[in-house]
Amino acid sequence: MAVASRRMYVTLDSQNKVAYIGFGPQKRGIVSDSVPLSDYADHAGVETLHDLILDFDKRGRLVGIEVMNAKRALPEPLIHEAKRI
Repeated sequence: MAVASRRMYVTLDSQNKVAYIGFGPQKRGIVSDSVPLSDYADHAGVETLHDLILDFDKRGRLVGIEVMNAKRALPEPLIHEAKRI
């Protein structure tokens, strides 16, 4: 199943080294809960999980992923094409 790329966006705050991968329309205030994955990193043996936070809307749908240390955690082509903020 293909996903329309216009429904996904990637922004990069290069000063703070933080990227955001959003799903759906780019709106402020739709995130009602954030879940850091750092608690699962050691158990899973995946260091990058320390850098990820899942964002959900009020209906429990995934609306975005915050990525700390983006240059370490994401593929270079994604970093290169991200919108700078």
